[in-house]
Amino acid sequence: MRQDKEQRIFQGVLWAFLLGSLIFFIARLSSGSLFLPATVWCMLLLLDVGFIVFTFIPHAGRGLPGVPGRHEETIEKHRWYPRRLAEIIDGRGGEKPARPEGGVYPPSRAIPPVPLLPLVLLGACIVLAFPGVPAEKEWRAQEAVRLRGVYDDAARELARLEGLAVNLGSVAAARIDWNAVARADNADRSALVRMADSLAKSADLGDVPFHDVGLQILSRAGERIAWGGSPRYLAKESAGAPSGTLVFTSRAPLHTLLVCEVRDPARGTVVIDFPLEVNYRINNRFLRSTSLGEALSGRYGDEVEFGFSMGEHRGVIGWTDPSRPKKDVKILSGPNFGVRVIGAVRASTGLPLARLEVVGDPYAAVLREAEAR
Repeated sequence: MRQDKEQRIFQGVLWAFLLGSLIFFIARLSSGSLFLPATVWCMLLLLDVGFIVFTFIPHAGRGLPGVPGRHEETIEKHRWYPRRLAEIIDGRGGEKPARPEGGVYPPSRAIPPVPLLPLVLLGACIVLAFPGVPAEKEWRAQEAVRLRGVYDDAARELARLEGLAVNLGSVAAARIDWNAVARADNADRSALVRMADSLAKSADLGDVPFHDVGLQILSRAGERIAWGGSPRYLAKESAGAPSGTLVFTSRAPLHTLLVCEVRDPARGTVVIDFPLEVNYRINNRFLRSTSLGEALSGRYGDEVEFGFSMGEHRGVIGWTDPSRPKKDVKILSGPNFGVRVIGAVRASTGLPLARLEVVGDPYAAVLREAEAR
């Protein structure tokens, strides 16, 4: 086969491969049926560049006139292939061109950068295909900072819900006709029920698993005068309970509740409650087992877990050590469980509300994920 024909076939196949692969990947990516990481994209780009370089840079053995490092021969002479032994001995087609000293034409030499290009491309592909994983000590420091950010976001979300409960209780306490609560006749009760139901249904808890808010109005004797929404907490007067705003958690038969009591011993009490989690693993058409921690885990991609038993103090029993910091957060790490951020979330009243723990993946899982890439 003549060299020019061989070259055309080679370049035709090469360009068909390059264009076909580009069209295929662009079409798949545009349709959304294929996703490629940045490292794979860079590797394919380097391979394409390498093919293009080898297409336009002459190979060793192709004599081109005027190129440094090559013998001065015509293209036609190097495209000629001998067909008979006589042509090798006597010259091309009976012609007898002058041969160099020794009777052998010198071999062509490659342009100096050409042998180095495959090694450079191969090294770049290996580096991009196998990205380095940070050392374990460095990774733990970065993971601790990231998980602390998730911890702070989860604590702020619980504080936001507490703020909504406190604000609703304060608004309700300001709008209630406490003289009507003291009289507690049928007409007064009906008006109070309508107002309580309207306030409870107007509360917007945002992106949380539960949206049912309960509002109860108690007389100063502890009698339940009216309620609205979906109250689950069995509110009652406690001997020696202080006045003001109390925030705590309570475990009801099915749910763990966030409870806010706005107390005035001279007039009565407003109680706000809404669920934070389901106490049992039940999933049916009436009850879906979920929790605030599961919702935040799905939002942030890390395991977020609340322990609300810490807040079951009815707002009057807390940590008695006044020197204990209000934000006691610990960051733990180990070879088997990765990095954990653990702390206690306090209510705006200063008492503990929940234990919060955020857990990331262990270092071994990060290594496996890097190897899979």
